[in-house]
Amino acid sequence: WEWWPELYPELEHFRMTGGEPIMDKNTYRVFDYVLDNPKPNLHLSTTSNFSVEQKLWEKYKVYLQKLCTTPDTLEHFMQYVSVDGWGKPAEYMRNGLNFDLMWDRVTEYLVDVPERNSLTFIITMNNLSVTSLKTLLENILKLRQTHSKTYQRIWFDTPLLRQPTWQSLQLLPASYVSYMQSILEFMKSNMETEATRFHGFKDYEVQRMQRDITWMSKGSELDLDYQKQNRADFYRFFTEHDTRRNTNFKATFPEMIDWWKECKYHADNT
Repeated sequence: WEWWPELYPELEHFRMTGGEPIMDKNTYRVFDYVLDNPKPNLHLSTTSNFSVEQKLWEKYKVYLQKLCTTPDTLEHFMQYVSVDGWGKPAEYMRNGLNFDLMWDRVTEYLVDVPERNSLTFIITMNNLSVTSLKTLLENILKLRQTHSKTYQRIWFDTPLLRQPTWQSLQLLPASYVSYMQSILEFMKSNMETEATRFHGFKDYEVQRMQRDITWMSKGSELDLDYQKQNRADFYRFFTEHDTRRNTNFKATFPEMIDWWKECKYHADNT
């Protein structure tokens, strides 16, 4: 904060990640400062899972309404939302996420804060994302078709998870590539055109998905002992996860039972 007054005059991009910025008093201190010191070229953003208590959510939303509607306060506000799948699998991947609440608040944000802002989903591509990813992208597409009018308000990115290694896409059997291929074909069949501007998938989004599939497919080239060890670690980690956090892998990912059994076999024999 001692540096902030010196930094602010030249600042053009400022992103608050976390923890959870909605729960951090410093977030609102930044918001107050921006409101008191308008900066028309400022791009401001936060990253959240939108699962905080209602009182905090209302406080946060009121601030965003002020920031995005007061003339010349900033150029643009970007809301990043962290979610890696759909429904219960998404909650399993990010313990503490209330998926239904988050999705309701995504819509609420898009409706109640209508000006000078966008929303980006950060989808960290890991081996638990694969089976529910298509449903997530289908619903992102619906959001685009509903809320993107004169500019693209709904974005997403699909960065690859590389650590911890036991959650890598490359550990999955080759059969899981078919899930990813079906996602790719879905995206290709819903590409943005002049007639569907802002409402389809963009060419570089398709290219990123192809990149992820290509990288995933190279898992078969990994050292066999490395694969066995990481599959064993996958089983050990999520067995402990289920014990400590009262979750249930097999109930959450019934389509991955064979994979779970294979990982258990390696854990018992490694």
